[in-house]
Amino acid sequence: MGGPAANINPTEVFGSSDSSLRNEPRSMHTNLDQTGRIARGIVGIWLVAIAISAYRAKQRTTAVIAGIVGLGFVQNAVIGYCGGNRLFGIDTTADE
Repeated sequence: MGGPAANINPTEVFGSSDSSLRNEPRSMHTNLDQTGRIARGIVGIWLVAIAISAYRAKQRTTAVIAGIVGLGFVQNAVIGYCGGNRLFGIDTTADE
């Protein structure tokens, strides 16, 4: 009846819910200070507005590029983490 799937332990597949048992950080370290987050939020919203305007003007390539970059900046502003900063070893929160 059970078959091969009956012997699978969910903890082995998905890991334990206790993060101390895994070699993963408990949360993502922020690497953007407050000023950087505000600046990225403003630029991101501006780029999303440009993307919407370009889309309405049938400039699809401009709309896609501005939309992707704008949403990326908004995401950076919301979570306070930038993968590019990590790649280059930049952490502006050290000053705070």
